[in-house]
Amino acid sequence: MRKLTFGPVLAPSITAASLMATRPARATVWHNLASDKCLGVADGEHKNNTGQPLIIWTCDGSPNQDWTETPFTPDTAFSWFSSTVGTGIGLPVSMYMGISGGTLTNNTPIIDWTSSNAQNQGWQRRLATTDKKGKSCFFFVNRALPGPAPARTGVLGVSGGRKDDGAPVVIWDWFKLNTMPPTPDVAGHPDQYWCAY
Repeated sequence: MRKLTFGPVLAPSITAASLMATRPARATVWHNLASDKCLGVADGEHKNNTGQPLIIWTCDGSPNQDWTETPFTPDTAFSWFSSTVGTGIGLPVSMYMGISGGTLTNNTPIIDWTSSNAQNQGWQRRLATTDKKGKSCFFFVNRALPGPAPARTGVLGVSGGRKDDGAPVVIWDWFKLNTMPPTPDVAGHPDQYWCAY
């Protein structure tokens, strides 16, 4: 009688990594220079078409902490920054960061919203420094407050320079050193700087 032999059994393998959502192409995780926490969307989801606040949170690999940069078509010197968030009612959607209500006063929350040509959704990242890991860090200038002096330069910052999970991200006048040309005040106001990971 002839003996039958079989090779190794091949079965599909499932790993924890294969079950995680894949990161969008060209997505960047933005670490705040002051806290090393990540820019994200509160609760990780867009709710009720009211605009969900942007916050800092411990970096955890959630899709709402991945940001994709695309040209802001009204002015391609600026960009839209979008994150994929859940809706609580269906498939995830891409939402874009902008200033709540388009209000340009200091400490106005930054929210996620559907894309529009509103100037407050345009952002320009400007290189400022590197962090302890050698990653490039930028400040984000809003298209509605682009400066230069004496005009206001509005940037993305953390309210009160806070470092705790859930601290709100807001628009604020850019703090700079009194030099010519103006130099970023990285040491005095590190909450206004975001490092690309």
